[in-house]
Amino acid sequence: MQSDLNALAAFALVAEKKSFRAAADAIGVTRSADSQTIRRRVETLGIALVHRTTRSVSLTEAGERLCVDAVDRQGRELAGRTT
Repeated sequence: MQSDLNALAAFALVAEKKSFRAAADAIGVTRSADSQTIRRRVETLGIALVHRTTRSVSLTEAGERLCVDAVDRQGRELAGRTT
């Protein structure tokens, strides 16, 4: 469960920053570790989450849906804690 949350957090940072390097720096891991985390998540889900070139990162449609779902879920959890 914790590794799933870590992978989701890593993915969310990559999505937000549009950079594996910036995401890795933000969570204090190497770019390789961050990339491996995302790759394992992709293998688990069996669907691409990002389009990646040497100069840019963008989300696939599935990646965008995952981000929206994660934000919605986090919002519901936070709302549940404050009521």
